[in-house]
Amino acid sequence: MQQLQVLRLQDNKIQSILQLRSLHNLTELDLYRNKITSIDPLKNLLQLQSLILFENSISDLSPICFLVNLHFLDLTSNRISNIYYLRFLNNIKSLWLGNNNIVDLSPLQGIQSLTELVLNNNKIVHFNLNKKQLQNVVLDQNYIETIVEGAEMAEQVPPTSKQKMESVFMGVVYEEQLKDEKMKQLKMQMKIKMESEFEKIYEMMWKIEKRHKHFLNQVQTCFVLSNCDTQ
Repeated sequence: MQQLQVLRLQDNKIQSILQLRSLHNLTELDLYRNKITSIDPLKNLLQLQSLILFENSISDLSPICFLVNLHFLDLTSNRISNIYYLRFLNNIKSLWLGNNNIVDLSPLQGIQSLTELVLNNNKIVHFNLNKKQLQNVVLDQNYIETIVEGAEMAEQVPPTSKQKMESVFMGVVYEEQLKDEKMKQLKMQMKIKMESEFEKIYEMMWKIEKRHKHFLNQVQTCFVLSNCDTQ
């Protein structure tokens, strides 16, 4: 097994891939439709060129930043929102990220090797078309409002081991920033909802008070009329 180069395990019920960590000669790995949540063992498979993780339950991509020889990566239908760690994939050509929870594409800004980018069914609002080498882009079922074209690309320098380790920390910070932003939006939505509910309660109390006053006026009128009849 140590000399294995191609491994296909698609359509199973695999939860742990710890046993794969010693397959250092793997160049192709297909784990399509399993029950994988952690891909940490893959960080040792430095020869990987094709990796398929379609339809699993993956959210943490930090181990992928070590797989700099990847040409094809399929992460369709997972639980991904933070793609910070993909910024070190200097040789990636095809990147499939459809059906996730991605909002921010800035980590992909400096990848100059990318020719195919699949991002359907995410939460993307802004897309920057500044990669002249891109040949195929899929963006259907998003929330696109603006498309920017022709911006200059930042030069991507191959990362050192230290930079990769630093990226893990920065990625955590980046993810926390995303969480903070989502929390701010949630608080704002709650505030708006509470204000709306308060207005409804105030309006209801005002109507009750108005009816109460009307009732008292009627009672008072009846009392006056009753006294007049008595006299």
